[in-house]
Amino acid sequence: MQEKNETRIIVPALLLVLVLVGGYMYFNSRIYLNKLSPKIVETKKVEVDNLLATQQETKNIPSAYPDNFPIEKANITESYSVDYKDENIKQDSVSYTSAATKDILWKIYSDYFTANGFVIDTNATNKTNGIIAATKEKQTVSVIISVHGKVSLVQINIINK
Repeated sequence: MQEKNETRIIVPALLLVLVLVGGYMYFNSRIYLNKLSPKIVETKKVEVDNLLATQQETKNIPSAYPDNFPIEKANITESYSVDYKDENIKQDSVSYTSAATKDILWKIYSDYFTANGFVIDTNATNKTNGIIAATKEKQTVSVIISVHGKVSLVQINIINK
């Protein structure tokens, strides 16, 4: 009789322990935590103008680029404009390939910025990484020069605020 009473107590106690351990494991699992973690979704209204996708079509340069801006027009691989209307910002971008070395391209762009009244941002500029950033009035220009074998890739972004 006493064994039946112990069995009545042990079985529910074991079930309670299993439920508690299972619940603890579930609520601490990644699946449950991922369900609870907030998903940050931000939407922005973006209009893309002048999106030029193919090599032959990319001879056009967005209007933000001055006529004397140093770009090898024959080697443009990408050219586009994006208007972030909610932030009142327009970004014009051009990418091209060049046979010139990173040092030569660096000198071309740093000389251009200096000669045209831009202030080079020393915090964002890094010659080793091939990044030059400069500002003039409400315009910020970044040039990224990366070397791939014997070819340099130049990516230029002009942001007008």
